[in-house]
Amino acid sequence: MEQLRDVLLDDGRRSRVVADTVLLVNAEMASKRGLRSIPLKAAYKLVTNFKPGFVRAIVNHMLPEFCDALQPFYAEWLAKGDAKGSLEDSLKRQEGPASEALLGVADRRVEGAQVVGASAIKKAYRGLRGTARRHVGSALPGLARTVVPYLREAGVSG
Repeated sequence: MEQLRDVLLDDGRRSRVVADTVLLVNAEMASKRGLRSIPLKAAYKLVTNFKPGFVRAIVNHMLPEFCDALQPFYAEWLAKGDAKGSLEDSLKRQEGPASEALLGVADRRVEGAQVVGASAIKKAYRGLRGTARRHVGSALPGLARTVVPYLREAGVSG
């Protein structure tokens, strides 16, 4: 079985995966509504206005760890064969654990940050972390739809 990171980080795919993931992140942010989304959208706007290209750089940098975090869910999906349904359905069924696996990557990154302004980043992240699982969970179907074409391109059939 080919590892998820081998498929998505392939030299011929990585830049396209990153670009499509950035589009997904932007679409997810644009779709957020309500009072609870205001702090998240404000933080996102601050980051994207302060440092253009930041989201792309972060996605590219963290993609290997995100692949590793999703590997158990990907492997389980592949192991179930034709009866398992789509990757999207599989991630929806495991929304909580899959969301926490992805957030664990961000948690470790933020806590280990030692750049200028790291304390402000950590404080802002901790303030948003409580609602993050819901936001990540709602993005999982889109994430599955984003990566499936690359899996097909690599000859992975689920």
